[in-house]
Amino acid sequence: MNEFERRPSGLVLPPGRVAKRFQGERVHRVAWKIVRGLYFYHFRKPLEEDAPKHLEIVPPGETPPKSFFVLSGTENHGRHPGVFDYTFGTYPHEHNCNYWAMLLWNRIIFTMAFQAPTCGCAECIAMFGTS
Repeated sequence: MNEFERRPSGLVLPPGRVAKRFQGERVHRVAWKIVRGLYFYHFRKPLEEDAPKHLEIVPPGETPPKSFFVLSGTENHGRHPGVFDYTFGTYPHEHNCNYWAMLLWNRIIFTMAFQAPTCGCAECIAMFGTS
């Protein structure tokens, strides 16, 4: 319970709200490891640890970014939806952009965007090398 603060830096939060501090770089690293493992599971191709990516964390009760809704209608893949669920989409027309969303404990949404290393365009070859 010491990780939660009712008055972070002296601020008064709305009723029922608390602040939770976390190590952002650690969360980013763990989320990327999860996505890399799931990507390999689905596509049998590894993703580089240092590949460019973008992570967004949506706290409970907040509205996800507009880009999140592009995944509506895609298949959910989690075996334990109340604890961990995920979905993804690959968009070849957008430089093989991959967009993944993970739901943790039916409360927290992580979204991760990255380019697949299999794209053959000059931009991706410069970023990822040849595949």
